Amino acid sequence: MDRYIIKGRGKHRGKYLCWALTAPEQKATEDGFVWLPEQRTIVFADALTAPEGELRVWWTPWHEQRVLPALRELLDLPLERVIVSHGDPVHDREAFERALELPPLRVD
Repeated sequence: MDRYIIKGRGKHRGKYLCWALTAPEQKATEDGFVWLPEQRTIVFADALTAPEGELRVWWTPWHEQRVLPALRELLDLPLERVIVSHGDPVHDREAFERALELPPLRVD
């Protein structure tokens, strides 16, 4: 999991979208996530959302260059569930994979 840990606040580093925290007792930072290996679950703060029940990736100016590649790397994990803080909270791996193929959600 070391490759998912990035230190810093407020800026994207390298090819990663967010800072990852691997211990449940740590708090996720803005646009971060927590990987819970025993539960095979990723908990996202703000990178994804689920308006009307459909899991979606938020739009950013660097969506294609940084966001999607970083999120696709998470598919290497044995994840079974994704929990988001906005919209319907719990989704399965298939919903996460589908969200990576959909256009990003942009709210103007």
